[in-house]
Amino acid sequence: MRTSFFVVALVAAAAFLAGQAIAPGAAPAAPSSRVFTGRLGDAFRVPASETRCAVGQEGGAARTTCWHTPVARARYSVVFYRDDLFVYRNGQPDNPVFSARAKPYLPLSKNGVVLWQFEALLHDRFGNRLVCASGRWAQNFTSGSCKPLATYSPYLYVFRGARHSRFHVTSKKARGFGNYPISVLLDGKNVTCNRQETTFLIKYRDGAGFTLSCSRAGYVSR
Repeated sequence: MRTSFFVVALVAAAAFLAGQAIAPGAAPAAPSSRVFTGRLGDAFRVPASETRCAVGQEGGAARTTCWHTPVARARYSVVFYRDDLFVYRNGQPDNPVFSARAKPYLPLSKNGVVLWQFEALLHDRFGNRLVCASGRWAQNFTSGSCKPLATYSPYLYVFRGARHSRFHVTSKKARGFGNYPISVLLDGKNVTCNRQETTFLIKYRDGAGFTLSCSRAGYVSR
């Protein structure tokens, strides 16, 4: 089912974005087919394939999301960006089962997914520029010459092509994560793991290696 849904959604959404989507209820080869241009907030459906798609955006990037209808029967959704697409099990948007530009999504642990999202945020924010970290625990990330090395530690990516992170930089100041977790910062600002800004990116300073996670803070302020 996952394969068939993916193919149907891919064809339907790609045709829609190219201005070739068919009118609801029309046969694919019907001579009366119409052309639609999707704009932010628009939605379209294809009853013949029991598929619905909606045009939206995330982090300033336009996206088209498609799923089977009725929603109660849908198992997966497909999200199309300008230069990428994701397939995820409904209810688990932060853990895609497929990414066109970042195929090493599976198998990953929960912490591995957090690391992928973090590196995607670094790519979204800094592009292909050199990224480095500073601070006592190398927890404040920025982009620049990374000099002097006594202050800045160059960061080497694990994932290639990670983009469109669901994490974002926030103006909120989060602290109070316990004895060992510390906030991971981008240009001195906290990173939140969800739209509601209730969990924040942390680093375990007592862990072996670069171990990240998302956690609620004991104190949050502006």
